[in-house]
Amino acid sequence: MSPLKSHGNVPLTPDGLLLEPLERKTLPVFLEAGRRAYTDHYCHLWPGGDPEPYLGRNLVPGVVLGELANPAYRHWLVKTASGVAGICVISTDKEYPGFHEGKSLFIDKVYLIRAFTGQGIGSAVLGAVREFARQSAKSGVWLKAMQKGPALRFYQKEGFRILGESTIPYPEVLPAQKPMWTMGQDL
Repeated sequence: MSPLKSHGNVPLTPDGLLLEPLERKTLPVFLEAGRRAYTDHYCHLWPGGDPEPYLGRNLVPGVVLGELANPAYRHWLVKTASGVAGICVISTDKEYPGFHEGKSLFIDKVYLIRAFTGQGIGSAVLGAVREFARQSAKSGVWLKAMQKGPALRFYQKEGFRILGESTIPYPEVLPAQKPMWTMGQDL
């Protein structure tokens, strides 16, 4: 798969891994990939393993189209030669107090389908996001990660540090699963 620069694709590696900007016509694929990836990794957060409270608030056409209309958001399909591996969503207008105020980029979602994890795709996506941030004159990137689980170690390995505590904002989440870390990385 060759990157199509004329369409705004962000190439990640020479072997064809790329971030493809979301378009209205690819919205169903984006939603399916996001829902599948979220369900692959986060059902344990919800009573009965049902993530619909999150999916219904975040990965539905109206919400994503609203974000897509906001120039501060970028939505990408993460694609490989084997197909769609997941999604990535960033925002350039959210800030974390005391962390590169006015000059940071928020990584809202990096959701990879389970079959594509452990292959370096997440690292490649973060590398592309960091490069996008630099090209956008940002001096830091930040995100929120679960306090429990493998994502924390992954982000630390990628150079992120803990900036502060946070919690999942949804009342339905199991109390023991709510704690999160806000993590940042200087560029």
